[in-house]
Amino acid sequence: MITRLSMMTLMLALVACSEAESPPVDPATEPAAPASPSSTPAADSSAPCQAAQLALALESSDAGAGNRGHTLAVTNTGNAGCTLEGWPEVRLLDAADRELDSIRAEQTLGSYFQAGEAPRPVQLESQGRAYFDLLSSAIPHGDEGECPRAAAIRVTPPGDVAAMELDLELQPCGGRVRVTPLRPVVQP
Repeated sequence: MITRLSMMTLMLALVACSEAESPPVDPATEPAAPASPSSTPAADSSAPCQAAQLALALESSDAGAGNRGHTLAVTNTGNAGCTLEGWPEVRLLDAADRELDSIRAEQTLGSYFQAGEAPRPVQLESQGRAYFDLLSSAIPHGDEGECPRAAAIRVTPPGDVAAMELDLELQPCGGRVRVTPLRPVVQP
């Protein structure tokens, strides 16, 4: 049975051995300790991207069998990284900058042109880009007649209330456009 005295003796011996293995440190030659995480601000690339730090541009357009597709690029123009996840909110505007209430935007994963992917976080470093598609039909439905004309789009990033605008002429039929989730590549 180990007594309290023998336990203390064993502990003192272990401490003495560990101190003997470490050479003495000269403060003049000791390297500076790295800064603690709280003292150096790091860019939080997991913070949601805000419209104020983003720019919207048309990347490409495609058409086929009465379908129209526009790939839009969202660029982080800020100095800090941020994250986008999910679907942007899209509103179509007429030539007088009024929202076209007759056209609703619906979330979709894919399109006539390509299969889609489920939403996932897209981390954007400064000048990084994310993409989404705006899809519509060019064929009037039923007695629709001439399809409404849009002169621009207003896009709100997920998690934000501010929006970006882009001049983009569209004539979607069927009372809707479909919007894919944001992704890190032009083509899913």
